[in-house]
Amino acid sequence: MAKVERKIFQPTILTAMLIEGACDKDRGGANISDFTNKAIIEYYTPYTSPLRKETEFIFHRLINEEDILEDELKATLARCVDILKDYPISDVKPLEQIFIHFTYKRGRRLRYDYIQIVDEQQDRILHRFNDVLKTVDEDFTYGSREFGERSRYAFKHWGELCSYSEIYTALATIIECEDIYYPLSIFRTIDLIKWLDNAVRDSSLETVKTPFETNISLSDRYYGISYEVSVYHTDNGYEYLSGDISFEHMPNKIREYYQKYMNIGTIHGEVTEKDLNDLIAIEKEGRFLFRRLNKNHKSQMEVK
Repeated sequence: MAKVERKIFQPTILTAMLIEGACDKDRGGANISDFTNKAIIEYYTPYTSPLRKETEFIFHRLINEEDILEDELKATLARCVDILKDYPISDVKPLEQIFIHFTYKRGRRLRYDYIQIVDEQQDRILHRFNDVLKTVDEDFTYGSREFGERSRYAFKHWGELCSYSEIYTALATIIECEDIYYPLSIFRTIDLIKWLDNAVRDSSLETVKTPFETNISLSDRYYGISYEVSVYHTDNGYEYLSGDISFEHMPNKIREYYQKYMNIGTIHGEVTEKDLNDLIAIEKEGRFLFRRLNKNHKSQMEVK
């Protein structure tokens, strides 16, 4: 094991008295080094059992001098946020700090790659999350596929959402799918888990397992899906996912798909269930086509 540099500690009057008492040899006190090491570890060990297990696993790997990758730390934070579905917190600050690492800072970054990242369960959770966000915030762009950016709307309305288990699962899903935009260190991860644990201890919320009541109109659903198709399943999305900048290798099936979407036209009057179902079918077809695009294999881009 590598030698650890000695740290200089200057106790206060209070801590000096406590250390002297704890380490009093006449009373069988602890070795001062052992006592200090134990106290520091206990400080960063959460009281909440599931969170404690996550931190102790990191400690175990550190003791064994194992490398811990940044993606592993991301997965740990995703699990910790999901744990909160059974331990809701009223203080949003630790979650805001976590999402500093998972929110793009330099303007808007459209996630054309969304459909190639999420599985069916994650997609279902995140579309449900959109329903919730649109219900609590009229300014939210219904149909958005960006990951970390959505957290801002949830945190803005945290007082309404913080008791609901499904909100924590949605936030955890975002972390699973999102990139890391701000470096995530081992200590930072441990500190964030401890911060979550403090918020759990300070919270008096009761867990609400029933879904948040949403209010999404037929029209909202239609135009939300239309937004998804027009933003993520058209030229920019194709270029990003395929690498075919000049559109020379665009499969005929995607050209036909574009035409099918354009043929829908503008709806005059109220949106009907048929209108919605027709658009859902088109969006579903676009998912299939765009999920298969691969910018690293241009010669294999023809969709069969």
